[in-house]
Amino acid sequence: MDDLTHDQFVAFLRSALHYFYDPVQLRRSPLVEILALTAEFDRATALQQTLTTAIRALKPAEDEPPQSSAWRIYDTLNLQYVRQLPRMAVATQLGISERQMRREQRVANEALAQHLLEAPDIGALRRDPVRGDAIRDVFQLVAAQHRFRHRNAP
Repeated sequence: MDDLTHDQFVAFLRSALHYFYDPVQLRRSPLVEILALTAEFDRATALQQTLTTAIRALKPAEDEPPQSSAWRIYDTLNLQYVRQLPRMAVATQLGISERQMRREQRVANEALAQHLLEAPDIGALRRDPVRGDAIRDVFQLVAAQHRFRHRNAP
């Protein structure tokens, strides 16, 4: 995991979310090592709890407008993974098409990845200050470039 890229981290996260309720797959997830969960007795539950906590931490303030991107990100993740609604039910509840739902999922996965990388208890990345600082710098640069591209898109 020494040469972990942002895209790899997001791919590992997307896979863990896909297998959110499959303990065998979660136990094998590279996120167990990346998030320093290898010492946990039940790695699958530890990863599931870590991801659930991260999703809940993305919940916007109550005074945030309901149509805001922050609520869409939170609702996309919470409804599909924590509350276990099918993708189409989530799309219906959000009032969007299935195609738009896929786009919202990509944005939500990126936001969750960024949150995990910035969390003070990220685990292995935070326990190794040299490696953690370098990786955080790369991810912050990539996130800034991503935000710039999307703000300046036609």
